Amino acid sequence: MDEYDIFLFFILALVILVAYWLFRSGRVDTAIAVGDSPSEAVDAVVSYMVLRGFAISHRDDTSATFTRAKGPNTDIGCLLLLLGIVPGLLYFGLFKGTWTTTVLATTGPAGTQLMISGDDREAQTSLHRWVRTEMGTDEAAVSLEKPEREPCWKCGSQTTPADVRCPSCGAWLRPQTHEG
Repeated sequence: MDEYDIFLFFILALVILVAYWLFRSGRVDTAIAVGDSPSEAVDAVVSYMVLRGFAISHRDDTSATFTRAKGPNTDIGCLLLLLGIVPGLLYFGLFKGTWTTTVLATTGPAGTQLMISGDDREAQTSLHRWVRTEMGTDEAAVSLEKPEREPCWKCGSQTTPADVRCPSCGAWLRPQTHEG
């Protein structure tokens, strides 16, 4: 192997690492129990997201989809610049992408559940934090109504009645049975 082969092997390894990192950061779903009706919850989320500068691409009574522009990935752009100035400049000049976040409100055993999904982790984190502080049910009050819930079916960790997904492993929790 000469130096050129080693250089090509190094570039190939970098491309594989970047591709792995990009695919690993795929879509994430979270769900939160809220105290409002599904339509009121979606209305509040729409107001919050529009104030933050997101565009609404779809909206109905129980769901909404938001988008915002995604800039080119600097890791990929720099890698393309290493391979040649033309591919790098074309990538930075022509790349157009969109981040998407979807909110779906459903009625379940714990009341209204707000499901947040999409590929925009920053928007999901911000929206999740806002929903927990502004709209979330008081977990202490909920736990007084039904103090126990069976542990997570996947990892066995304890959950609260307000949890829709396991806080440890992220598995969807089975619906609670309401025995009268």
